Amino acid sequence: MGKHLAVFAAAILLPVLMVAGSSSAFAGVVITETETIVGEPPRTRQRTIMIEGHKQKMIDGKQAIITDLDNGTTDIIDPAHKMYLEIPFPPQGMTGQEIDGLQQPADYIATGNTRTVAGYKCDEYKGAGKFAVGEFSTVSCVSKNAPGAAEYASFEKMMMAKIKPGSPPTARPDGIPLVLDTTTILKPSDIPNMSHQAAE
Repeated sequence: MGKHLAVFAAAILLPVLMVAGSSSAFAGVVITETETIVGEPPRTRQRTIMIEGHKQKMIDGKQAIITDLDNGTTDIIDPAHKMYLEIPFPPQGMTGQEIDGLQQPADYIATGNTRTVAGYKCDEYKGAGKFAVGEFSTVSCVSKNAPGAAEYASFEKMMMAKIKPGSPPTARPDGIPLVLDTTTILKPSDIPNMSHQAAE
């Protein structure tokens, strides 16, 4: 078997359930995300992401993850298992080392292609990067005009600045990805403490 193992290719579509200022109680943006993972077995899942200022709440199944960039915390709430956990953001220890080992794409290159997704025009970009045990490539279609695009881009930039303080900002395009195709490749031989049998 070769050194590289292709893990999955995921296509993420953000249909326009994105609402900015939908009510007086919530003045942020709501995104419904559908993710299709091509693998064995293929699977599809949905999550909802809410962003207001420097806070993000992600609901994935029955679990909620709340990240507060101002307070530097992530709260994980799992009612089904009666679990609540608060960890620092960015995370410390092993998880922090994994994030630290992640190299975001150094540059996003505009392909010149445009699409219309859910009624909004978006521009296509390519990017690639490496992390501790593999590498990834992305093709995304980013819209500056879809509802919530400015709030989404602002939160993402601040989050990356917290994860890698002092690093130069990546040339991440402003806006919100309406479609994101990601291919991730793992190098099992580089995963610590993994036996040859497990890698295969």
